[in-house]
Amino acid sequence: CNLLDFAVWGILEGRTNQTSHPSVEALKATITKEWDNMLEDVIKTSCASIRPRIEAIIRNN
Repeated sequence: CNLLDFAVWGILEGRTNQTSHPSVEALKATITKEWDNMLEDVIKTSCASIRPRIEAIIRNN
């Protein structure tokens, strides 16, 4: 399980599902556009939140 994947894909999913797409190619184009427009800060924040989560999992196991 990659927590960063879930965080980033969750953001992308929310943005891309705001409209319907007539084809798979249109969906792919929207995903690419939203990825390119994603602020670097969003990715940095997602990365920064992973370490405390993993440490909490380790402490509780």
